[in-house]
Amino acid sequence: MSGEVGSNDTNNCRTLHEVLHGKPDPMAPHFEKALASLRVVNSAIWRQTLEAMAGTIRHASQRGRMPRQKEGGDTEFFFQRGYTRVYTKKELKEAVRAAKYLIDLTDRDEIRDAISMFAPRTDYGSLFEQLRNLASGAKGASAKIKSGGGRNLLRDDLGIPSPKLLCAACVREAMRASDGRYPSATNRRALEACRTLWLAAGGSDRSKEPGGLWQRHLGAAKGGTRPAARSARSAARWHVAFAVQK
Repeated sequence: MSGEVGSNDTNNCRTLHEVLHGKPDPMAPHFEKALASLRVVNSAIWRQTLEAMAGTIRHASQRGRMPRQKEGGDTEFFFQRGYTRVYTKKELKEAVRAAKYLIDLTDRDEIRDAISMFAPRTDYGSLFEQLRNLASGAKGASAKIKSGGGRNLLRDDLGIPSPKLLCAACVREAMRASDGRYPSATNRRALEACRTLWLAAGGSDRSKEPGGLWQRHLGAAKGGTRPAARSARSAARWHVAFAVQK
């Protein structure tokens, strides 16, 4: 069997990591265990689908990571507490302040004269209207966000699934496609698939009770009506459709 991507034999099919980097995929053992849990061990298409799922989960995990310059010019990444109510209200206030500052700045004669001379096509009317709308919208959004903490509450309201919820949704949809029905939240194969797919996506597993953590997320992915849960199921179905249509 050919060793090209797309082969029907996972033993000879090179992973995307191997194609791009020319070396073994360090996450391959996790993918193989996930495939075994889904009972699609010999399917290269499912292997590629799990790779895509892992990439989506990894991206969701990195949404809060921001670059920061270290001494010597190197760049490191730190986790920014985005999507919390406190953090978002603070940033919205900054947006209002920045919009008002720009309105005041561009209303100065010397600034207008310079722009008129060197960039005569600037539409001041449109610019001011957009800045006013931005300030008004940010102020209104801030007023509607409840005060206080709540780490992922705002993330849920915005329809942005947490990485673990997304992982659980992917496993549920994959098992429905492979088994013909959704797994229960206590299904051992589903719990193992969640754990291995999570590890394949670069996550860590520090749980003292294997499976316990994933029971909660599988349950949320199953019956959650919040926008984040619906978004997670939609993303998972999109991935699974790729494997099924092949």
